Amino acid sequence: MDVREEYWKVLVDTDSEVHKGVQKVSAQLVETQLPGDENAELRKVLTPNYPPGCKRILISDDYYPALGKPHVVLETAAISKITSSGIQVASGWNSRGGDHPAQEHSLDIIVLATGFTAMQFLSPMKIEVEGAESLTQRWKDGAYAYKGMTVPDLPNFAIMYGPNTNLGHNSIILMIEAQAAYINRLIKAVCTNHSGGPGAYLRLSPKASITKAWNSKLQTSLAKSTLASDQCSSWYKSADGVITTNWSENVVAYQQEVSTLDWHDYNLEGPGAAELQAKRQWKWQRVQEETQPWTFSLSGLSSIGLILAAAAGAAWMSGHRARMSPLF
Repeated sequence: MDVREEYWKVLVDTDSEVHKGVQKVSAQLVETQLPGDENAELRKVLTPNYPPGCKRILISDDYYPALGKPHVVLETAAISKITSSGIQVASGWNSRGGDHPAQEHSLDIIVLATGFTAMQFLSPMKIEVEGAESLTQRWKDGAYAYKGMTVPDLPNFAIMYGPNTNLGHNSIILMIEAQAAYINRLIKAVCTNHSGGPGAYLRLSPKASITKAWNSKLQTSLAKSTLASDQCSSWYKSADGVITTNWSENVVAYQQEVSTLDWHDYNLEGPGAAELQAKRQWKWQRVQEETQPWTFSLSGLSSIGLILAAAAGAAWMSGHRARMSPLF
């Protein structure tokens, strides 16, 4: 938890020692794991042209070495078509023959891994919003939700792993568990505030002004991150440059954000509405999984050292040589 949370600095502070350290370590590992003049062009192709943190940071001890094996070919040319015996590519470059004309690779198996529509939340479900407008239409310029969970004019609706709650540095389970605690309290409020008649239950939805202010603050923070860099092209960002997938801070900050339910942020109608408004807030203690309070932060250099030490320890325990590669 400590190591992964520290990686968040890579995303938000391009001048930090963590950011520079990850970039330096990655460059050094490409050199040491793919050495020699014969791998010079391969090293160049594998060196990102975008800042660390733009895409998900992964740790691997066999990614670079695997691409240097004699039976592995990294093909960068565009695919022209799938044939009965393999894949035909246009002219381009690959790690076996260098620059090449259009050619066909004979293959036994093709694994198609082209990603997914990350910004089309809840697709292909159609959810209607008051005024005969669907949620898909409401989100046509980018999905948004209050604290990533509730939507204005959509009473008693909540989504998990919704807009701007994805991570590039830590486990998404930590976010989902925090959302579960928040949503459970919304459910409790509805279940305990009804008069027994048909439709006589509490209706709650976040205020549009509160949601807009929350999302505006979030987007301002994200605009300073490497995710918004002009060099960064990823599924985190729409064609218009709006980031609707990722959270803008570390996990602990989100856990703290959703450990309070302020009823003044919601439009409340029906049984129990006045009582909840009078109570103002429900608060609870978040689950703390880090080893130290986050009022203290590791220095950049010690963070990189901790990251590599943890990687080396894991590799030693599994009987492998420690050659951990931060891939960004």
